[in-house]
Amino acid sequence: AESHTYYFYNTIKKMQEFIKQYCGNENGEILEAETALTIKEKFVEAMDDDFNTTATIANLHIVFKYINNIIKIAKKDTGQKVANTLAKMWKDIAEVYGILGFFGQEPEKFIQEMKEKYLNKMGIEKPYIEEKIKERKEAKVNKNYELADSIRAELDEKGIILNDTLEGTSWDIKELY
Repeated sequence: AESHTYYFYNTIKKMQEFIKQYCGNENGEILEAETALTIKEKFVEAMDDDFNTTATIANLHIVFKYINNIIKIAKKDTGQKVANTLAKMWKDIAEVYGILGFFGQEPEKFIQEMKEKYLNKMGIEKPYIEEKIKERKEAKVNKNYELADSIRAELDEKGIILNDTLEGTSWDIKELY
């Protein structure tokens, strides 16, 4: 349950960043996809079916997979429409899933708390990871790719995943995926 909730909050964080980047507006032009348009309808349908929370949560997985896909494939020329779609979807998700008490926390806060919980459980401290990332960056700058790879492997062995992006390297907890 924790890994699913972690996935949802990571998706919400990405969604909110995308909406902000493109100034998404829930009343703007949106993608005409069934998944984006039927969140409330499917929620009510599942709840009317003897309070079928299993179906409700299954629908949520479909919605979040769709959200991640449209963020991934969005281009500059479609960014506004995608952001508008995400803004509408977030409004609908928050409205209906809020009834069940879902997604009431700030995504960044939830993500950090989960990371801290798992780091404590693993006996690893955040400054250690940050130092290893710094060492790896320096190794890459010095073209010492063997050292950079060994640092990645060392962290991976301890349960830490590194994600290299254009903005730099971020890390996450393997057990939460």
